[in-house]
Amino acid sequence: MSNANQRFVTTVGVFTIVGAIAAVLNIPEFRSLLRPSGYHSGVSGQELPLAPPPSPPPPEIEVISTVVEATTPGWTNTGLALQRGDVLDIEVSGTVLFDPTIQEVGPDGTPWNASSVGHPNEFMLPKEHLAAVIGKIGDRIFLIGRHSHEIAQSDGTLSLGINERWIPGAWDDNRGTFQVSVRRERQ
Repeated sequence: MSNANQRFVTTVGVFTIVGAIAAVLNIPEFRSLLRPSGYHSGVSGQELPLAPPPSPPPPEIEVISTVVEATTPGWTNTGLALQRGDVLDIEVSGTVLFDPTIQEVGPDGTPWNASSVGHPNEFMLPKEHLAAVIGKIGDRIFLIGRHSHEIAQSDGTLSLGINERWIPGAWDDNRGTFQVSVRRERQ
């Protein structure tokens, strides 16, 4: 084959391939295969970007303030209904006097824990500091102190208390109040 014939065959071959591609591109089913993802054909046949996927809804946030009275035995119900997985940030301030022979203490309680005094089983959390702020969700009782970041392990209502003896008369000589701010975030 001569050079001129080879050029003719090559040129015809290129035009045949280009023509075949152009024909395929005019068939909508094939055009969609060659289109980058994230685009669709507009009314006029233009390639238009698809709308971005919707953003996830913003987290639901609720903030409450309450007080824990040192003179009130038992739990203080915050009324804050929780679902498993809710994230809590709890901030506590204030001082209480839980024993007239000891100085007032802040939300972290005394420097010693309940197991170092007589009858530690009378406290909700015997291994934690006396008079520290504690919390309860469902059956789970946990230390809060001055600040706590908690993830609710179950559905329930947040209740607050003081790690004091939970026996009749133990709260009679208590004085003071803790101010509590709770921020709940639900995804």
